[in-house]
Amino acid sequence: MNPVPAYILAGGRSRRMGRDKATLRPDPAGPSLAERVAAVLHTVGVSPIHVVGRQPELHTLALVVVPDPVVDLHHPLLGVAAALDHAAQRGFARALIVPCDVPSLTTAALSALLAEPGPAVAVAGDHVQPLLATLPSDQAASALATARAGGSARRWVLGLGVAQVQIPVPAAQDVDTPADLAAWVRSRPREQ
Repeated sequence: MNPVPAYILAGGRSRRMGRDKATLRPDPAGPSLAERVAAVLHTVGVSPIHVVGRQPELHTLALVVVPDPVVDLHHPLLGVAAALDHAAQRGFARALIVPCDVPSLTTAALSALLAEPGPAVAVAGDHVQPLLATLPSDQAASALATARAGGSARRWVLGLGVAQVQIPVPAAQDVDTPADLAAWVRSRPREQ
């Protein structure tokens, strides 16, 4: 398998959570949501691992920050475009894109996605997860154009003709609100 860099998307406004999700720590002494995702990425051997966003708080994480340079717009594909451009500039043919707010992401789910020889998108149940995918790095400009036009991330990803990889629904479950986070904390297995 060719090397694939990973990019944790953390540039959202987190309006429903009320604070930045990437740096949110479910346990005060534990890892942040982005660091949890990074640990799973590290376990499957993905390297290098980056976090993409524009918030100054991202620099408090033990991750390389790829800035999302677009400040006049908010769209999920902006971080994807920044990640793909960063990967392309470093000679990578594709990049693994992962949202920061999936604390139950598993090595099995990532391994299934990475096992595809080409670009692929995760499907959890019957939901395509456009921000959990391996994508061709030469599509950065297309992602940016789609974001600027207000297009659908899901439609854009599927339009690339990527393979669809089924993963367990819990592995893609995101935490968007304080209630989501509290439910995840109550239901997760206790850490050793």
